[in-house]
Amino acid sequence: MIIGSYSGKIKQTGWLCVICILSLCLDSCTEPDPFPDTPNISFEDITYYETDVATDTLTLSFNFEDGDGDLGLSSEEIYYPYNDLFYIVDSAIIQNEVMRDFRFVEYNDPNVYPPFYKIALTEFGGSYVFHSDTDDRPSFSCEDYEIDELDTLYIVKNDFRNNIYVKFFRDRGNGFEEYNYKDANAFECGLSFDGRFPILDKDNIGTSLQGTIKYKIQSASFRVVFRNYPMKLQFYIYDRALNPSNIAETPIFTLDELLQGGD
Repeated sequence: MIIGSYSGKIKQTGWLCVICILSLCLDSCTEPDPFPDTPNISFEDITYYETDVATDTLTLSFNFEDGDGDLGLSSEEIYYPYNDLFYIVDSAIIQNEVMRDFRFVEYNDPNVYPPFYKIALTEFGGSYVFHSDTDDRPSFSCEDYEIDELDTLYIVKNDFRNNIYVKFFRDRGNGFEEYNYKDANAFECGLSFDGRFPILDKDNIGTSLQGTIKYKIQSASFRVVFRNYPMKLQFYIYDRALNPSNIAETPIFTLDELLQGGD
């Protein structure tokens, strides 16, 4: 992997707000005996509420433990390695590991000049990483391209832009299949319930930490998408050092089984 810095201007765009509403609270946070520095999580509980207004709520509760307590990201941390995305560029001029010129790769440009590099903003300028020796542009999707006023730019989403990832699965009679909100609407780039939880114990990063996180996910589409099919969630987190946790899973449930409150 090639990592360096670049000089020059990068196009900055506004940060897209997450369409769904995500919230988190931390319960019973303690400083336990030392754990491994890689986070470990386990399922605790899941609840579901329906309302008469636009959104219903799934609340996922899970336990965590982490040996150095470096869990959480603030909304202000938008620079590499927590940047939202990388722009793909070609025609790079690199001198002494500094990228001094480049060209953005566009969706329908017939003339591209690999190798491709990924570039991102850093707090003090920018960073680049080798991407591909060949033209690997995929077909159009809102996950792979960003449309600005004049161009459709090739991008790669950064896996570390969020620190909690949630996958939905449903069984409509043929076994469990993932329902990917990101692909649900090709024109609007469907919802994503991945997100960030804040720094849990800023003053004690470096010491062991354990507790319970409650992660609220709100949507108007739960009934439309999942009806009363058997369903389950899989989820995992990253720590600030980019270590992934194990993948945890809820028990199989239906929305009716979880329904609380109201008649």
